[in-house]
Amino acid sequence: MISHKFVFLILLQLGLNSCVTPRKYQVTTHASFAPLSSMDCEVPPAQIHLFFEGEPTNFTYKKLGIIEIIGKRNANLKDMLDHLRYEAWSHCANGVIHIKKEYRAMEGDVDIDYETVDIRNETIYSGIAVNIEMTPEFYEKYGEEMNTEFIDKTEIRISNNAERKILHPVATLLIVTFGILLLGGLLSGI
Repeated sequence: MISHKFVFLILLQLGLNSCVTPRKYQVTTHASFAPLSSMDCEVPPAQIHLFFEGEPTNFTYKKLGIIEIIGKRNANLKDMLDHLRYEAWSHCANGVIHIKKEYRAMEGDVDIDYETVDIRNETIYSGIAVNIEMTPEFYEKYGEEMNTEFIDKTEIRISNNAERKILHPVATLLIVTFGILLLGGLLSGI
């Protein structure tokens, strides 16, 4: 006869297993910034203008750095563009020029049982962070509306990714511990 304790341990183990998302299926973005020059700004810009590859950039600007945003499997493209704006904003840029979108296949986890290699597709946005000289002509052509909603959204996403990195090993440890307890219970004849 199976005891209630045994059934409880099995259900607990199954519940904990369902709470952990394997790392290869998590949606995250990663940003990098390579400085080309520096700029002092006491007040960060209130709008980040985006200019994609092929769009004219016939205005005066100073190059500040190269930004690259890498989106893991199924990353939301709007979130990636918000992260691109955030990186520019955090380095005092008010624009990003020559933005291009690329895809890169990365070799991932190896599954020994099925003799396969997991290939991950990453989406990459890259561009040059610039400080655009804001003239009346620029405002007339591109507008001057304020839009800083990308800041909070990106900071929340960065915080959630950091928490996930901390919680994943803890959840794995709990699952292994309860698995050992369950096995010990089975062997001792619960």
